[in-house]
Amino acid sequence: MGCESDEREHKRVPTAYIVKYKPRYSQNDYFFTQTNDVSNGGTIMLTERHFFESTQLEMHIQFPFVKKRIGVIGEVVECDEITKDKNYTTRIKFVEMSEDLKLHIAEIIQRIKNMRQK
Repeated sequence: MGCESDEREHKRVPTAYIVKYKPRYSQNDYFFTQTNDVSNGGTIMLTERHFFESTQLEMHIQFPFVKKRIGVIGEVVECDEITKDKNYTTRIKFVEMSEDLKLHIAEIIQRIKNMRQK
């Protein structure tokens, strides 16, 4: 399954944003990482542990031009090991976020696309 498919519903923009995340409803502390890319529908990020498909994560993403982190609930679509028991590429689908946040993320992604085209 290629990440850059032309058939993708939401086009991904390669970006590195800070994310704090933890399994939903977990009482544990947040982990910190960064995105590899982002789209209106989800993100790919590097994680320090394996997550099973359908695991829900509470996430807060720090986007540029936004003073606070944007909170979303993401669901693990795929989690591939990069380094044995240490690093994983984790594909996330956004499953719970307000319509306002969806519009805000779309604006941010369009702004990034416009900056890269100049």
